[in-house]
Amino acid sequence: MAEQHVLMVTLRDGTSPDVGDALAKELAGVADVDVARRKQERSIDPQQVIVVLEVAAKALTTLAAAWELFKKVRDTLAARKVTGAKITLPNGARVELDAVTQEQVAKIVDDLRDDAP
Repeated sequence: MAEQHVLMVTLRDGTSPDVGDALAKELAGVADVDVARRKQERSIDPQQVIVVLEVAAKALTTLAAAWELFKKVRDTLAARKVTGAKITLPNGARVELDAVTQEQVAKIVDDLRDDAP
């Protein structure tokens, strides 16, 4: 089994869980996304909608691949008029998808490479 990274896309408060389900279904078809599902919340904030993405590790090893993944996720959200989403990376870093730049993604790739065993 190929190595994977888990990313969490947190949607803006007040977003319907149905939107999260639809986004997960759509994002499951994106290249390098192996699994996409809405996280079932049971505790502190049941109103928060999080979409969990399991992506191939190679998707975050180069700027080109990572930027393409971020753009596809952002474009999918934009097509559904979903704004204010944040993505949490395997190292705990969080970025706003609406405003992420290539420079930020380059730093993310470098940081993840530095954190790799």
